[in-house]
Amino acid sequence: MLRAAAWTVGLFGAGMIICRLFPLYWTEPVVLFGLGIAFLAVSARTGVRPRRPRAVAAKEAAA
Repeated sequence: MLRAAAWTVGLFGAGMIICRLFPLYWTEPVVLFGLGIAFLAVSARTGVRPRRPRAVAAKEAAA
């Protein structure tokens, strides 16, 4: 969850800086489109880790 929050703050911060550097009327839609693509790329890159069953983990801890 912290990783998602960090990506969100970082990407929107970068988008804000770009919009302030280039104050043209078409900059904001292009930056928002780019943020959407970046979020899709980041979310596709992170996968779900396989979880071990609790019974196996408890047996390994006891051994």
